[in-house]
Amino acid sequence: MKYTEIKNHRLTRRIIALFNQGLTPRELSLSITLGVLIGVLPLFGIATPLITGLSIWLRLNLPLAVFMTYAVSPIHLLLFIPFIRVGEWLYGVQHSILTFASIKNAFVHDYVAALQDLIFHLCCGLTGWVVIGFPVTIGLFYAIYLAMRWIRRS
Repeated sequence: MKYTEIKNHRLTRRIIALFNQGLTPRELSLSITLGVLIGVLPLFGIATPLITGLSIWLRLNLPLAVFMTYAVSPIHLLLFIPFIRVGEWLYGVQHSILTFASIKNAFVHDYVAALQDLIFHLCCGLTGWVVIGFPVTIGLFYAIYLAMRWIRRS
């Protein structure tokens, strides 16, 4: 198939319409960047409900935002421990050894203390996510926004 045949194919036009939904470049850029920001959130199981609620509330492109959330999930796994390390550094606490065996052993010996420790490390991760994620997302938003405006003009 040639490029023009793919571009003009009925299925291709429907997919593009689903992701465009008649939104402005600003709204499309915000959908992408919020999807990326929420997608790397250092908590498991909360990204899809959170991005769904934000997209509906801000009237953004829900399919695009959810797609971006899932597209960055490998990056989410790579950044999980570094976000925790940044939060530990900001709070001035010692680095802990976060392995499955150490977490399992901690739960066997003292369930409540292990749960408190795990919650504290998740809070460290959230702090690292806020400190690193928001400035990076602002830069990403403007880069995508300028690219979308350029694409719309040409």
